[in-house]
Amino acid sequence: MAGRGKGADFVESLARGLDVLACFDATRRELSLSEVAAATGLARPTARRLLLTLQELGYARTTGQGGFALTPQVLRLGIAYASPLGLWDMARPHMETLVARTHARVVLDHPARRFGHRVRRAGVGPEDHHSAGRHRDQVPGRADVAGQGAPRATRR
Repeated sequence: MAGRGKGADFVESLARGLDVLACFDATRRELSLSEVAAATGLARPTARRLLLTLQELGYARTTGQGGFALTPQVLRLGIAYASPLGLWDMARPHMETLVARTHARVVLDHPARRFGHRVRRAGVGPEDHHSAGRHRDQVPGRADVAGQGAPRATRR
């Protein structure tokens, strides 16, 4: 994936390191050097140097099977972005997608707060609603999804 930067200030080595981090996911929590090289399109020696650098920085570790895995320290990279956001700010884009796909009413409610957040279908009313109290059909601490004419479904 080399040569993708367009500007003179583009740092290819940083992009390669981020590619290595991004090749790990929920289904690929542990990868061999060959798997990282294949997933990123990097030569094995380059992938090795990047993995060893990430290991020295605390973002990766070697596993008992000779592979590599990320460490919880990678969460620090996302915390800087997510920490000023509240639960609603992080959940809202996903809830809007859910409403668009299912045409359901979605309510996010938290037991420690005295308000709820709603996302409605486009053109049906206000996009979100902050109520002063709970609705009697809301269960604290649950995200409720109810489709038109469907019984109310509740998920924890």
